[in-house]
Amino acid sequence: MTKWLETDTQTNKDISSNVAVSTYTATGDKTILCQVFIDQIAGSGTYVVYMTQQIAGAGSAYIIYQNYHSLVIPAWTSFATQELNTSVRTGDVLTIYVDGLITDTTTPDIIVRWFELDNSLAVPGNEGRRVR
Repeated sequence: MTKWLETDTQTNKDISSNVAVSTYTATGDKTILCQVFIDQIAGSGTYVVYMTQQIAGAGSAYIIYQNYHSLVIPAWTSFATQELNTSVRTGDVLTIYVDGLITDTTTPDIIVRWFELDNSLAVPGNEGRRVR
């Protein structure tokens, strides 16, 4: 099961170069999943979506997942991706970036949904212990 955390929406976002489109700041120790929906794109090219994680909101932002979408069909004007889930601690900052085509300057609309994954699959009694 997942628990919805927040949704970020942007309309007519210029994604013709690498740009941050959504940020989530962790409010506790969790496993996070993110979905990215991009609509009204030029299509017929390669799109890049990736996530960074900044420990406690300071210092380096580490690229933790990168997803390439080669859109070879010119008629395609939208796509979605589900980013790899990642573990966070309180204060960690996750940011989603998109890099579109040079012609994606005025119409792309973006929806980013953040979810917390259910950690009920953990083995009871082993919280904080090292498993051999």
